[in-house]
Amino acid sequence: MARENWTNKLCSPEYQEFMTVSSGYYSTEKELCIAMSKVMPPVAKLMHIGLVTVHLEAPKSMLAPNGQLSEMVLFDDNASHLKSQAKKFKFETAERGTFAIVMYPENGYTWSRGEQSELKFLAGNIFLLGSRTRMYKLLVRAYTTDYMTSAMNTQGLMSHGQRLFSSGRLSDYAGVFMNLKNFKYINSRVGQRKGDEILVSYCHKLQEALLPDERLAR
Repeated sequence: MARENWTNKLCSPEYQEFMTVSSGYYSTEKELCIAMSKVMPPVAKLMHIGLVTVHLEAPKSMLAPNGQLSEMVLFDDNASHLKSQAKKFKFETAERGTFAIVMYPENGYTWSRGEQSELKFLAGNIFLLGSRTRMYKLLVRAYTTDYMTSAMNTQGLMSHGQRLFSSGRLSDYAGVFMNLKNFKYINSRVGQRKGDEILVSYCHKLQEALLPDERLAR
């Protein structure tokens, strides 16, 4: 009976809709979670879930130069939930960070052992979809970003310009081109490594002066 119930839930229209929508390509974890939250209520009802939160803690990396610490809510029935009833499923990210999914049952409901296995399977799917989004974001970043300075590269600048053009906003912007002439002189005086540090610091100072919708490219 338990196995039949498991199969029915995995093959249900609610679960299939959740997986179909969540399997799309999203640029950020936030976009993925927003998409998931829209199709989570029927699944939550099916599995007697009252609250689902996702916690991400990642060290500094190319994907997150300053590290990443975030908490997102996938579903909340707005009832009070006891921490003692929570089921936490913890996974390790590729950069040795932590991706945790915490689920609370509906008030007054107690999950059976079989239902807890179903929750673990759901949590594993959420983690895999989140990892897929992070990998996609990393690939896009590697393709459009200068690795050393974290500024956009030529491809990134062209892609950004194309997005502005497509939205009819390109004429609202002006471009400024600067050529750091004879920078090799600095490298010859202080060394390649120190020269790179100076260039990175210079780019970071320029980025600090940008408005939210402005971009720097190398």
